[in-house]
Amino acid sequence: MPVFRLARLPDASGHFELSAEDLKHLTRVLRRQIGDRFEVRLPSGEKAEAILEQNRKKLRGRIERILSDAPPDLLPVCLAIGLIRWPRLEWLLEKATEFGVERVSPLHLKRSQNYENISIKYKRLEKIIQESLKQCERLQAPQLDAPQTLKQFLKAGESGFIAGRAVGKIFLQERAKAPLLNPHDLPQDRQAWIVAVGPEGGFVDDEITQLRDHDYKAYSLGSAVYRSETAALYALATLDGMRVRP
Repeated sequence: MPVFRLARLPDASGHFELSAEDLKHLTRVLRRQIGDRFEVRLPSGEKAEAILEQNRKKLRGRIERILSDAPPDLLPVCLAIGLIRWPRLEWLLEKATEFGVERVSPLHLKRSQNYENISIKYKRLEKIIQESLKQCERLQAPQLDAPQTLKQFLKAGESGFIAGRAVGKIFLQERAKAPLLNPHDLPQDRQAWIVAVGPEGGFVDDEITQLRDHDYKAYSLGSAVYRSETAALYALATLDGMRVRP
């Protein structure tokens, strides 16, 4: 069941206004009527049950009771992913939001997909993030960076994510003579992670050199060949399982 996020706290009587988009989804898609209940996420992070009411000619909600505490913190991971086919990128962003990834940085790489009018497509990605937040009941959305080159990311893009934290840097290589990505072979003292994943075909030699020069360590996913989005989720699941938190 979708959980609707409130941008503002309810008033003293527990009443709040819904956005036009949320109200449309609530009444037309979920077919909620006056007196029906639905769930919301408060700005504080708590989940609450609300009831749909009518105030004059306008619909609004009223908090009935608090259901749970705030959701888990964001997973402190920056996913740097080479631009892949658009439907797959949309799917990956949806799943990364469910994992609670802190940041997603699409990269222009040698083997990346090239897109025209990418700024228009990005509006669709922002919508996917918001829809995913409703479904997975998270409060915070991942930061979605504008596409940049690997050189730009390594020079300045990663610095804002690091921000004084002890950050582990890894990149994935298929069928490489590298350690298998698993919690036992990863440093246990890292507060956050940057995971670099190539597009279809992987990183070229020059990109691997750049990554190694910036202290990224290669990890393998074994003998199988995975799509980029599958490899990315493999890494996210591994790091989420470690419950690495600042």
